[in-house]
Amino acid sequence: MERYYERGRLLLEQGRTKEAGAAFRKTLADNPTNAGALALLGHCMSVERNHEEALSLINQAIGAEPNNPYFFYLKSRASFMANRLAEARMAADEGLRINPFFSVLFELKSILDFHEQKWESALENAERGLAIDAENVELVNLRAKSLVKLNRKAEAAATIDFALHKAPEDANSHANKAWVCIEQDQYDEALVHFREALRLDPTSEFAKQGLKEAIKAKNIVYRYILKYFLWMSKMTSKNQWAVIIGLYVAYRILFELSSAFPFLNVIIVPLIVLYILFAFATWIGIPLANVFLRMHPLGKLALTEDEKLASNIVGGLAILTLGSIASFYGMGYEIEFKAGDLFVTQAGNWLFNLSLVFLLMMIPAGGVFYARAGSQARKYLVIYTAILAGLGLITVFTPLDLFLVFALGIFAFSFLAGYLINKEHQQVR
Repeated sequence: MERYYERGRLLLEQGRTKEAGAAFRKTLADNPTNAGALALLGHCMSVERNHEEALSLINQAIGAEPNNPYFFYLKSRASFMANRLAEARMAADEGLRINPFFSVLFELKSILDFHEQKWESALENAERGLAIDAENVELVNLRAKSLVKLNRKAEAAATIDFALHKAPEDANSHANKAWVCIEQDQYDEALVHFREALRLDPTSEFAKQGLKEAIKAKNIVYRYILKYFLWMSKMTSKNQWAVIIGLYVAYRILFELSSAFPFLNVIIVPLIVLYILFAFATWIGIPLANVFLRMHPLGKLALTEDEKLASNIVGGLAILTLGSIASFYGMGYEIEFKAGDLFVTQAGNWLFNLSLVFLLMMIPAGGVFYARAGSQARKYLVIYTAILAGLGLITVFTPLDLFLVFALGIFAFSFLAGYLINKEHQQVR
């Protein structure tokens, strides 16, 4: 059944993994010990996310030909897809022990390092692979991406230019070039390369996401939000949490200083306001920016249904917030201060509180969509957000004063969402 095996390889090269898998199964029906068919069928199953069967088939192939480095490459790749990172590294190392000049295994090791935010090691493995195969465009791209994360932007730009010189029709190279342009504040050039990447590969999510960010970055406010996200993405998870907690500690110190030394308020109050605006922006900046992106002739085509839903919800809450405040003032109510505490005339109290609830609910309503659709993280955050919404409405429309609980819940959302989304990111590529 050699013809089925060759047909399977051809179909696999064309990306038709289901049909390729069927051809390999026909090969194995005639010859169950065909190591090549076992390994490639395992690869097909890995692409289809049947991880257990994939690894079982590839291990059978390795059992038949234990000195074939390509089989260890397939095992490393399948283990990575199954989120078995330690096994993936062991398989890659074993493949390199058999053949130290098998460059694609260095490519895999670089991908593993990149996934685990080990930028220096990712760069080292990409360069070791390039020392063997200087023409490998994927390794060149990995080198460029690692250099970006290490903030070596000039080297990254030169590296990606080399990749485009070697493979001007490579969609991934154009997308990487565009991201380097964003890092260098060259948004118009970034748009050119993202468009070219999508022309070459209309399914590239990497390019679609970048295209949206490049368009939104033309807004001066969103530009700095994007800069913050890019800056944070270059850190390890541990350092990201250190920044988040450090900013909150600084905010609390400023708050206490404001109470203890009122004469410093001229400096402290603007800093506190900036922190609050920053906290809001990190969670609602993207959904709100997507509201404006929907008005862009190119950007609106790049938005997913999930992103459109997020912009509808956050945009709707923004309108309700402004509407509630306008109604409050339009009906003649006033905000008064008493003994340093904010309170509102009783008749308009519910209306003003409703505006606060709408305003604060923008944080969890926008934050929910940072978790992948259909994931456990999204499910938990939706439940938590629904509970917060219930608390907010109880505070507004019943005699129960649960506003402090509601506000603390909003504050806690940032940490809960950060933890769940980070955990999800470690499990999903």
